[in-house]
Amino acid sequence: MKILICGLGSIGQRHVRNIRLLFGKKYDIIAYRKIGSQKHITDKLNLDKKTNIEEKFDIEVFDDLDHALSEKPEMCFICNPTSLHLETAIKAAAAGCHLFIEKPVSHNLKNINQLTSFVDEKNLITMVGYQLHFHPFLLQVKELILSKQMGKIISVHIEAGEYLPSWHPYEDYRKSYASLSELGGGVLLSFIHEINYLCWIFGKPKSLYAVGGKFSSLEINVEDIVNVLMTYNNGENEIPVFLHLDYIQNPPSKQLTIICNKGKIFVDLIKAKLQVNNLDGETIIDKKLKDFNRNQMFIDEIKHFFSCYKKECKTEVPLKDGINDLIIAESIRNSMTDNTLIYL
Repeated sequence: MKILICGLGSIGQRHVRNIRLLFGKKYDIIAYRKIGSQKHITDKLNLDKKTNIEEKFDIEVFDDLDHALSEKPEMCFICNPTSLHLETAIKAAAAGCHLFIEKPVSHNLKNINQLTSFVDEKNLITMVGYQLHFHPFLLQVKELILSKQMGKIISVHIEAGEYLPSWHPYEDYRKSYASLSELGGGVLLSFIHEINYLCWIFGKPKSLYAVGGKFSSLEINVEDIVNVLMTYNNGENEIPVFLHLDYIQNPPSKQLTIICNKGKIFVDLIKAKLQVNNLDGETIIDKKLKDFNRNQMFIDEIKHFFSCYKKECKTEVPLKDGINDLIIAESIRNSMTDNTLIYL
């Protein structure tokens, strides 16, 4: 099998590393990239100027997508800037490639139906790169919620904040996709992981109201803070959910708090900590992953995608889920722009 990687920035190189780690030279890897850099970005997001990635990972690189697709890859990883995702994915799908699309699926919903038509027509396996589906503590939280061990959910609070200049230390943040509207940047789409796992655990929101924009002194032309109040209806009661995203916090913070009528669930994704308390304040679950290897989530999602490809079955995060996240993100943006309550 031949695998095409579109984009060889940090996430593209991570997937190449993990594919080689899992399968060695079993598969041929080719790549499409517009920027001619051959520099290696390490697992720790440092720049290794001494290593040529094409030689290290045995990759043949093309600067023309049609030329790369003429090599007839069976599988394509979409890892280029967000604003280029859809155009690239449509071409790859038309060529019959099964798709792994890095989040978000795109920067807007324009032409999304063209992609879904090719996917349906050619019966393609699709997966969106939401590695948090493979975080052991979020998996345990989902199990706790589904089992109703903590009773009725009363409220949910999610926070994701990180200082953008420190996010990718190997590059000038002002030139990164996350900082530029023309590349599909902004904290809303860059941190769409939180929207996704919110829907994964609790379902689709009923309504939302959002405020946000560019408030810091960062040299970017996109929003750096978003606050969203959502309402859910789980069949028993309405649940208020608060979501906060920012590019400013240092040290970073990625936390989930769920208040239930039998206690509280708290997850710190950066410190890899899970704590569950009952109504008396007693800690009934207290776990911390020592030396948590963040890359394991990426390895697990690659394993899953390849397994679904072989079994010809639906993945944990198919294209339709990524599109749903994008619909919610666009609703949040519309609410911020128009100062209105949005019903979904």
